[in-house]
Amino acid sequence: MQDEAFPDLLSGARAGRPEALSELMHDAAGISWRALTRFRTLAEAQREDLAHDVVIRLLERGLQQFAGSTAPEWRAYVKRMAVNGAISFMRRGDWEMTVFWDLESPADDDPTREAQEREAMRLLADCVSVLPVLDQEIFWMRTRELPYNEMVEQLGVPQGTIASKYNRARDKVTNCLEEVGLS
Repeated sequence: MQDEAFPDLLSGARAGRPEALSELMHDAAGISWRALTRFRTLAEAQREDLAHDVVIRLLERGLQQFAGSTAPEWRAYVKRMAVNGAISFMRRGDWEMTVFWDLESPADDDPTREAQEREAMRLLADCVSVLPVLDQEIFWMRTRELPYNEMVEQLGVPQGTIASKYNRARDKVTNCLEEVGLS
């Protein structure tokens, strides 16, 4: 999309011209996807779903609510929608179990062992769920071995704060697991 052609494209999309609307939504999907790639704790399918959600929100009301008139303003608007959507998704806790289940060792043919592993995972998730939301995010990010510099970028929190919050969260989770008989 050419920046100088953006005002005509925007007005065409708002007027309901299919080709303009299609081009603008294709552009929005690309912007969203690129913005969501920095959320490395999200699986590719989750990023794809979130990018689609941005396009849906734009079609429902976001296109009409967009107050800008230039391509850079559009890109910033769509990027902010994608980032806010990812942060909301993570804060709702929808992603934690996905992150955790990814850590599971491949299941063997022993149903008793598999049931025990699932129960241990459920107990771990319960222990983590009592932490404040930011501490949960930090715990799961470190569990996935996300580097501190990426956590700083994604969360907007200083590295020292992340490190101390992770250590405290790990200690609380360890204590909780010991209380329920896991260690």
